[in-house]
Amino acid sequence: MLVDYDTISEGDWKYTDLDFFPNNDALYWKDMGEGEETAKQAEKTTWRRVSDVYPKKKLFGKGISSDDIAQGGLGNCWFMSAAAAVAEIPGRLDKVFATEENALNKNGIYAFNFYTLGVPHAVIIDDYLPLKDNGNGTYGTLFAKLSTDDKEALWAPLLEKAFAKYHGNYEKIVGGQTERAVRTLTGAPGVTT
Repeated sequence: MLVDYDTISEGDWKYTDLDFFPNNDALYWKDMGEGEETAKQAEKTTWRRVSDVYPKKKLFGKGISSDDIAQGGLGNCWFMSAAAAVAEIPGRLDKVFATEENALNKNGIYAFNFYTLGVPHAVIIDDYLPLKDNGNGTYGTLFAKLSTDDKEALWAPLLEKAFAKYHGNYEKIVGGQTERAVRTLTGAPGVTT
């Protein structure tokens, strides 16, 4: 379904991504024999809007930094390290985000500029994240963690979700090649030697 990011972003309603609905299908495809990596975590997962759970957080916190990356309970270090490497150069990873606004989007919609075969396109997601209930009225991220430097930035878990949607689900980003992730984020060619 085509989504008009600008119209929804400025509208009066909360966006829910029907193409990547916040349920177990976004984690893994059980009917395709998937789920070994994430099935146990799915039992403990609750999907919540980051704007509701973390209302005082910011999208970028004090700015995008490689220090913001902290891998969670998913074997996607290849992607997380690629995002951290791209973030090493100030302003480079910023281009992946369709917004420069540091505030969380009031309508829960985010767009990311990814590349497929060198061709740019947008991946649009809502702000539902798979979270774990800490049992004390707070929630923690199940996969990518909040930024490690200032604990305010939510960009890494949202970027991870967009990357999972790009590949089909979270299970699909378990294991991979860092160069492929860098190419998706920047459009730059890469070679493994």
